[in-house]
Amino acid sequence: MKTLLTLPSLIAVLVTGVPTSSPAKDPPRQKLQFLVDGRTTRAMVWEALGNPSARYERDRIQTYRLAGKEQDGFIIRDQPSEHQCRAPHLSWGGTSHSLVLVFDAAGTLRRHSLVKVN
Repeated sequence: MKTLLTLPSLIAVLVTGVPTSSPAKDPPRQKLQFLVDGRTTRAMVWEALGNPSARYERDRIQTYRLAGKEQDGFIIRDQPSEHQCRAPHLSWGGTSHSLVLVFDAAGTLRRHSLVKVN
């Protein structure tokens, strides 16, 4: 049995439209209050923020490129794959801040700084 569309039902379909894809979701925003010098570990940072933009001195210093405002939370920019982390070749476009983290030999955060970039 064939179903025929009547003119009113055809118009209704054309007016309402049929979505072809789901809308793009905004990247998640991160708050940085979990960073506590002397308490936060490297593993906790990686779990919360993912791969750093760059790593230096055998992972003792790590940086993240961030976009946004502190009160709204940040979007992590340019997250490289694991093998790219050692080459700071990523774009600074859209970056508003650089998060610099310094860890001790045991992997505990010693100090951190949020630096506004132009």
